[in-house]
Amino acid sequence: MRPTTPTSTPSISSKKLADDDPGNASRQRELGVSLDKIGDVRLATGRLSEAGDAYQHSLDIAQRLADDDPDNADYQRELASASTRSAMCGSPRGG
Repeated sequence: MRPTTPTSTPSISSKKLADDDPGNASRQRELGVSLDKIGDVRLATGRLSEAGDAYQHSLDIAQRLADDDPDNADYQRELASASTRSAMCGSPRGG
C-alpha cells in the first residue's frame, strides 16, 4: 500500500470539511479543486488511471453543484472544465 502523500489524497482538512457538511457548496467546491490538482499531478507523472479517478470524483462534485444551482455560471463553467479533464483520461462520463 502506498503511503499517503499530498499528491495522493485531498488535503485532510478539505476532505473532512466536505464530508462533515455535504450540503456546503463552498466546501464541496474546495474538495473538487483539490481533486483537480491531484489529477493534474497524476497525469503529469503518467498515472493516467489514477488521474482519471481524481478527475471523475471532481466531475461528480461539479455535476452536483451545477445541478443544485443551475443559474450559477461559475458552477456551469467548472462542470464543463471537469468534464473535459475527465474525458482526457477516458472516463466514460467525461466524453
